[in-house]
Amino acid sequence: MLKHRGDTNMGLREIRKREGLTQTRLAKLTGLSQPTIAQYENGTMNPNRTTLLTARKLCDALSCSPWDLLEQDEAPYA
Repeated sequence: MLKHRGDTNMGLREIRKREGLTQTRLAKLTGLSQPTIAQYENGTMNPNRTTLLTARKLCDALSCSPWDLLEQDEAPYA
């Protein structure tokens, strides 16, 4: 789970590093740009929290992954 301090996703950098990923590699895996990853990490930009929270609630309630909601067999960038 991402840790929040204000509007900043403080846990993103921590999780990325724990997984041994660079910002560039994470960007390639997600289809986001490296500058977007950097902006998320330093808090100058945030993903839409409402969308993220809604998706999480649906997945928790249905015991499914986000990809199940999108009718995909796996993550598109895996």
